[in-house]
Amino acid sequence: MKKIKIAQIGAAHLHAPASYKTILKQSDIFDFVGFAVPEDEQKESVPFYRHKKSEITHTVDEIFDIPDLDAVAIDVSEKNLSKYALMAVEKGLHVYMDKPGGSDPEEFEKLIEAVKKSGKVFHLGYMYRYNPAFVELLEKVRRGDVGDVFSIDAQMSCYSSREIREWLGELPGGMMYNLGCHLIDMILQVQGIPEEVVPLNASTGYEGVNSKDLGLAALIYKNGVSTVKTCALERGGFVRRQFVVCGTKGTLEIRPIERNATDSHDNSQLCTDVYETYSDAWVTVPETHTTAVYDRYGEMFSSFAAEIRGERENPYTPDYELTLYRTLMKCCGVTEK
Repeated sequence: MKKIKIAQIGAAHLHAPASYKTILKQSDIFDFVGFAVPEDEQKESVPFYRHKKSEITHTVDEIFDIPDLDAVAIDVSEKNLSKYALMAVEKGLHVYMDKPGGSDPEEFEKLIEAVKKSGKVFHLGYMYRYNPAFVELLEKVRRGDVGDVFSIDAQMSCYSSREIREWLGELPGGMMYNLGCHLIDMILQVQGIPEEVVPLNASTGYEGVNSKDLGLAALIYKNGVSTVKTCALERGGFVRRQFVVCGTKGTLEIRPIERNATDSHDNSQLCTDVYETYSDAWVTVPETHTTAVYDRYGEMFSSFAAEIRGERENPYTPDYELTLYRTLMKCCGVTEK
C-alpha cells in the first residue's frame, strides 16, 4: 500500500507536537517529508520544536512545491488556521487542520467554499470525535436508549499559566473559542442546531489578566437547554471535564472525558469512565464501566489516511464544519449569524 506523503506547517498550535509525533509514529501509513514554520510564527513556536530546527528545512512555499505531496497538517496559531489551510486546498492537497478554524469568520467561510470545490479531504482536529466513550454514547442516543434528550451539561476546564491566559485575549471569545469548541461539537452531534445561543463569557481578572478566561454559553432547544462551561483557572479542571446527557429514559455521563491510564502524561495511554442511569429511583447507583486504553490522536490521523485512500467517508462534511464554526462564533459572542 502506497504511503501518504505528508508535511506539516506550523508549530505554534498547542497540539502541534502531538500531530508531529503521531505522524512519525504511523510511519506505516505516512511518509513524512518535513515541516515548515511560517516566519511570522517562529517566535510563537512551542519548545518541542526548538531541538528540531535541523528538520525545519522548508519554507511554506517549498512545502507546497514538494513533488507528489498528498497532504498537509496545518498546526499554525489559531488565528492563522484558515489562512494556511486555504493555501493548501488551493494547491490541491488534502488537509488536516487543527481545531477550530481561523478567527476570521469570513475567511473560514471562504475556506469551506474552496474545500467543496476541491473535493479533497478536509479533516479537523477535534480529538473527542474519536473518544471511544463518546462514540458509544452517540450510538446509545441514536438508538433511543436515553429517550428524548432535553439537556446536556458539558464542561472542559484546566489550570493555565498567566502567559496562556493573556494569550486567550488574542482569540475571539477567549476560552470558549479555545476549548469550548470541543464541547459545542459534541452537543451538536447529539442535539443538532440550537434555536438560540446565549453567550455569557467573562474574565476572572485574576493577576490583572482581562481576557475571557471563563467561558459559559447556553444553547437553547425546543425541549430544553444545554450548557457549555470552560475555564482556564480551574485547579483540577482536567480530571473534572465531563459530558452529561439527560434524556427522558436515562442519563449518560462521561467523567472525566479523558484520564491518564498510566502514571505518565501520555496522550496515547488514555481511558474514560462512563456512568449510566436508567432507574426512576430517587437514589440509585449508576452502571459504570471504563473504556479500553486508547490513543487520543492515533485514530484521528489513521482515519484521515483512510479518507484520503477512499476507504472511509468523512462523516463530518464541510457543511457540518461550517455549522459548527458558526455556532461557536455565536457562543463566543462574535456573531449572531
